[in-house]
Amino acid sequence: MTRAELRERVRAEFGPHLERITPAGAREFLDRLYQELHRAAHPGGLIEISEAAGSYEQIMTEFFTATLDMAPEEAAVMLWLWAFEQHFAALEEEYTERFLSLFEKPESPSESIDDQDE
Repeated sequence: MTRAELRERVRAEFGPHLERITPAGAREFLDRLYQELHRAAHPGGLIEISEAAGSYEQIMTEFFTATLDMAPEEAAVMLWLWAFEQHFAALEEEYTERFLSLFEKPESPSESIDDQDE
């Protein structure tokens, strides 16, 4: 996928200035896009994963190393997709925390004093 193709898909989905984007919409878009990219790269459907990395940090180190060896156009697409995914995942997590805080029981003044005594 080229940057022009990605730009066209993103703008068709979310508008020219991404004005229709939401964290959930971003996730759904990425899920569909990754599935299409996977099918294009592996027409047989199944792939064998021989992953030697033992941690997320190692996986990301390998990803960033691989992007350094990619053609600039391909690397730009991969890094944009990764940044897009990370941004909206963090935003979705923040929204979830804010939403859940609406349902937390407020601390009463007596509980606050009791906590200080301990």
